[in-house]
Amino acid sequence: MSVPQYDAAMAAAATAAPHLVRLDEFNENNVEQWFNSHTWQFHNNKVTKSADKYSLARAKLPRSIMDAYTSELDALFQQDDPYEALRHFLITQFGRSKWISYFELLSLPIIAEDIRPSVVYQKLKRLLPFGADQNNEIFMAMFLLRLPPSIREQVGSADHTTVAAMVSHADRVWSFRGGSDQTVAAATEHRSRSPAPSPGRRGDKKSKRSKSRGANPMSFQNFRNPPNGSCKFHNYYGVRANKCVPPCNQSEN
Repeated sequence: MSVPQYDAAMAAAATAAPHLVRLDEFNENNVEQWFNSHTWQFHNNKVTKSADKYSLARAKLPRSIMDAYTSELDALFQQDDPYEALRHFLITQFGRSKWISYFELLSLPIIAEDIRPSVVYQKLKRLLPFGADQNNEIFMAMFLLRLPPSIREQVGSADHTTVAAMVSHADRVWSFRGGSDQTVAAATEHRSRSPAPSPGRRGDKKSKRSKSRGANPMSFQNFRNPPNGSCKFHNYYGVRANKCVPPCNQSEN
């Protein structure tokens, strides 16, 4: 063999061969050890690219995990180091007891005013132990508790049977109100703090009423209805609205 032929053979031998890698079956009882077993396989077959490692590891995941975490797994591939991101994600999901997962689930903030409901749901879902049914009433209640009060009331009264339907409804209400619940919450808070009438002279009552009006920028008369398809009554009062002015996309609720 000539020198050029030898160099070419050595170069070919050094070429990465991902198709020759044979990883062990996924072991959810010891995920860290499963990842550690990849080291020699990748080294022996010259697999150095993180994207290649990610693809090989993902291919060994069981269908149940692929179906449960499809969107999360797809998002991991977009990161700078997808294989390490996959490693961290799976160890986090399966490397702790279900009780630790539930404790972290319960410790999330109760109300997230400025966060879209579907984003709140994704945070809850990531902490739910693998295999746990997310359509049970306890998990759905955890989701409802983290919604702003008026959105929670409207979504809860709809009697949804799946968390997907509940999240979709909450997102619609959140969008109708301009991306937050602060307007309705502020109006509700002001009405709840309105001072009760007290005995006194008529002039005092009139003065107090004038001050109350002046300090109430969120009164129904001054409320500017956002162009979200809902009538002024539904946008201002939410599910407490006892009147509806068509056209209104919430007239069926």
